Amino acid sequence: MARIWTVPYNVDAHNALMYRLVSDADRSLALQGLSLGLNGGECPAGVPDAFRWGWELGIPGRRKAEELQAKQQEGGKASAALRVVKFGTAQPPRSGLRSDLEDTPEVPSNLTNNPLILSNDETKKPETDIFAALMSSWNETLGHLDCFSKCGVMGTERKKMAKARLKEDPNFLQTFQKALSYMAVDSWFKDKSFAIDYLLRAGRAQELSEKKPTEKAATGNGHARRTHEVDEIFLEQLKTAGGDW
Repeated sequence: MARIWTVPYNVDAHNALMYRLVSDADRSLALQGLSLGLNGGECPAGVPDAFRWGWELGIPGRRKAEELQAKQQEGGKASAALRVVKFGTAQPPRSGLRSDLEDTPEVPSNLTNNPLILSNDETKKPETDIFAALMSSWNETLGHLDCFSKCGVMGTERKKMAKARLKEDPNFLQTFQKALSYMAVDSWFKDKSFAIDYLLRAGRAQELSEKKPTEKAATGNGHARRTHEVDEIFLEQLKTAGGDW
C-alpha cells in the first residue's frame, strides 16, 4: 500500500485527552502513543494508560485513511480498465491532446436552432443584443418624432414581452423594424403618443409589418379604428399600473 500522508483526526477527542492528562510525562507518553497509532503500529501490551490513550486516539484515523485509499485504488483500476478498452492503453492522454479514439461531442439541435444562442450567424443574437437592437431600432426610427416616446431602458416587463414575441417569431426583430417603418409614415400615429410597449404587444408588429405605407389606418369607422382605440385604452392602463417598464 502507498504511503498515507493525510488522516482524519478528532480534534474534540484530542482536547479531551489533553485536559485529562495532568503531568508532562503523561502527555509525552500520550503523544508517543498517538504517533504510533497514526502510523498504523500495534499497541504493545502493558504500556502505561497515557500511551494507550494516545494510541486509541490515533489508530481510528489511520484505519479510516487506509479504507479511503483502498477505495481510490479500486476506482483507479476501474478507470484504467476503461481506458484500455477505449484507447488501447491504461495511461491517460496527455493534457491538451485529444485522442483520435475519443468521440466528438455533438452540439444539441435545440441549441443550433435557437435564435437567442450566440453563433457565427449574425441573425442569431443573444438576448441582451436583441433587447438592445429593439430599443435602438425604436429610438432611431421613431424616437426623434414628437408623437413617440423615446425608449430609455428595456425594463423587466418589456423584456418579458419581447421574449414572448421572439418565441412566437424567431425573426421578430425584422418584423419589428418593418412595423416601425410603417408607423413612421402613417398619419394616424402623428397626433397621438406611443411608447415601445405598443409594438411589443402580441400580434401588433406582425399586423403593422404587413401593411403598406400608403394605407391610412384611421380611414372610416371600421375595424382598424376600433383596434387603435383599444390600444389607447391599453396604454392608459399601463400608465396607471406603473411598474418597471
